[in-house]
Amino acid sequence: MAASKEKAKKEKKEAKEAERAAAPLKAMPKVKQDKNAPPSRAERAALLAARINKAFDGKGAVLFADQTSNTFALRRPTGIMDLDLAIGGGFPAGGLSQIIGEDNSGKTYLANRTMAVVQQIYQDETAIGLCMTESKFDKEFAKKKCALNIALSDFEISLLDQGRVEKGQPPHTDQERAWLKYQQGTFQEACFQTAEQVLEACVQMVEENIYQIVLVDSFGALLTAAEAESDDGLEGRHYGGASGVLTQFMHRLHSALNLPDKYGRPNTTTVLGINQYRENLKASGKYDNPLQIAGGRALKHGKLVDVLLRKGAKIWNGEKKEYQVGKELAWSIIKGKAGCHDGGAGEYRFYYGEHGYGFGVDVYHNLLMTGVRLGVIEKSGAWYGFQNQAICQGQDNAAAGFIQYPQLVEPIRQAIYAKMGLSFITKENF
Repeated sequence: MAASKEKAKKEKKEAKEAERAAAPLKAMPKVKQDKNAPPSRAERAALLAARINKAFDGKGAVLFADQTSNTFALRRPTGIMDLDLAIGGGFPAGGLSQIIGEDNSGKTYLANRTMAVVQQIYQDETAIGLCMTESKFDKEFAKKKCALNIALSDFEISLLDQGRVEKGQPPHTDQERAWLKYQQGTFQEACFQTAEQVLEACVQMVEENIYQIVLVDSFGALLTAAEAESDDGLEGRHYGGASGVLTQFMHRLHSALNLPDKYGRPNTTTVLGINQYRENLKASGKYDNPLQIAGGRALKHGKLVDVLLRKGAKIWNGEKKEYQVGKELAWSIIKGKAGCHDGGAGEYRFYYGEHGYGFGVDVYHNLLMTGVRLGVIEKSGAWYGFQNQAICQGQDNAAAGFIQYPQLVEPIRQAIYAKMGLSFITKENF
């Protein structure tokens, strides 16, 4: 009897100790705070942010990590699969990217193609700003060759009518004129005399956070005010003038891209520049680069993505090589930030119009080769297939097969993105 009482007493004691151990933290005795102890780092950081924000009211802000955001997950695709993979899904929003290369290497076409893909995504919400320094924007080329739905002016249509009449053809019908005037979204072109004026307009376009793309064509053709106002004409030499203007431009551009707009939204403008190679007159040894890019080091350091285009082999009509129907264009990433890196390289086919589906890049052949390289598209002998469904026999036939089976294109694209682990969006919801 005594043993059972002793056992019950022991069990009761153990239960009380277990209950005490499981008690919530609030039941624990409070530690007395030292009133003379300095505030924590978080409290001091909050006080500093409040003081700075009050001093610079309306001109900036100090934000904590959960209040800031970059826009690099938002991309502007080119539609060329392996190039988009190399640059993380497309040109990043909220920064400057550049297309550089030799003459006749497809720089303008790639820029127009990127804008056309953006237009397909945003439809009537498309807004594109054009800052032209090299020449006026070729709307007829962009519309007829690059699938960019931009309206031609009455003067341009009248010139096209005149050309048709001179060839003995009838002028455009009302239906054709309606297509030439058809446009999706908004396009605005900034045309000024000097570099300072053009780049100031570009900065203001970026600050408003209206446009998906602001195109600068080109940085290499900028005319500075010093050159425009010089009395010594073409005999004068103004070395480094454009580089100094571009240095100021980069300072202003970075400020505009970093600050939110007047509605508190992050800036999602993609600034896309075109640039050319120049002869490097200072190159003397065999290790010196004979070519250089205009714009100085400020432009070089301020870019997120730099795509270099070069001309490759010619594409002939057949084995007899009677005439050229296209060319291969090689691309490489010589600078990569915002989710991509430099060193990526590849090539794509470009046709002049004699190909089965017209002028431009053979995006289907590029998609096929990228899918085969990554194992998304199965290749068995000469046959190509996707998810146990045969596409066609032969490389060219399989690429053309995407025209017959367009429903395969998007699933293959998504499978390639999943294979590469890419996660990006092409349209924001605010």
